[in-house]
Amino acid sequence: MALRRLRDEALRLTAFQVSDRSWPQPLAAALSSATPLFVGAAASHPVLGALASLAGLGFLYLPERETARRMPRLLACTTGMGVCLAVGLSARGCPAVAAPVLMLVTFAVTMLCRTFAIGPPGGTFFLMAAAIGAYAPSPSLSVTSQLAAFALGGLWTCAVGWVFAVLVPVKDTENPAPLPTSPLSEYWSAALLIAFFVGLSCALAEKMGLDRPYWVPISCLAVVHAPSLRAAWDRHIHRLLGTVAGLLLALIVLMLPPVPWVLGLSVLVLSFGVEMLIVRHYGLAVVLITPLAIVMAEATAGALVQPDVVMQARLLDTALGCSVGLLGGISLHLLTIARARVPVDPDRD
Repeated sequence: MALRRLRDEALRLTAFQVSDRSWPQPLAAALSSATPLFVGAAASHPVLGALASLAGLGFLYLPERETARRMPRLLACTTGMGVCLAVGLSARGCPAVAAPVLMLVTFAVTMLCRTFAIGPPGGTFFLMAAAIGAYAPSPSLSVTSQLAAFALGGLWTCAVGWVFAVLVPVKDTENPAPLPTSPLSEYWSAALLIAFFVGLSCALAEKMGLDRPYWVPISCLAVVHAPSLRAAWDRHIHRLLGTVAGLLLALIVLMLPPVPWVLGLSVLVLSFGVEMLIVRHYGLAVVLITPLAIVMAEATAGALVQPDVVMQARLLDTALGCSVGLLGGISLHLLTIARARVPVDPDRD
């Protein structure tokens, strides 16, 4: 009986989802992130190119359906990521401030994503921009230059999105997904809980003295905002195993010659692979997300890194973030059960 349950669990965790996503969208997403790196290399400003490439991750928020919502959402998401980066930069060098700031960012983006029905990747890349801003080492650039580079990357991402929307039109759904109509209280209570656990993961990382712990809150949010307790457990397993495998791939990438052109090619290939896999198998996508995020985050610092040190740090970051995120997922599940037991007032609007 136990062996059968173990086998069923393994089959479920390794199952692939059916998807009709073809190569144009992954290619456009890869160009959004990689092109700024090539431009930065050509202009001898690789750090600015890396910051601009971070904005390219906003392409992943482009809806696959509903043409009318495509460009407004893409513009709003890239702008929102820039705001999160600015907020994170304001807390750089102040460990006591970083955790509350990232809690505030998490609460705000969780509320916005739920209110406007923004699906996966949800608030992940908003928080990633804020966490990199707060925890990545300060390059020898002004805050204004860093934000300007990100803004240019956002404009490039929107341009790629517009060309993609024109060349690859989609058939609008007859009944577009409506915006949520649940009471606001059901959102802010969950958002507060999610923000608390993200802040807790940051506080623990600072207490443990982890170096550049930007990966801790990202891993925590990826697990805690899963739609169910079962999904949170699956994300926990996929995130841990995928990160271990991804760190081995990251070691190979980091051992390549530290040339901006090589970095750009790496981001191009990894971004394409992430977009092809993310809708089919989350665990395999994490294998590529891990080196992609590490390469982009370390590139924004503009400093040489030791691959073995980075691997150890990111593995510890992931274990801590996923553990706190799983605890948060359990708490959200208990909150949902408690809310379901509360009788509904029929006179409530």
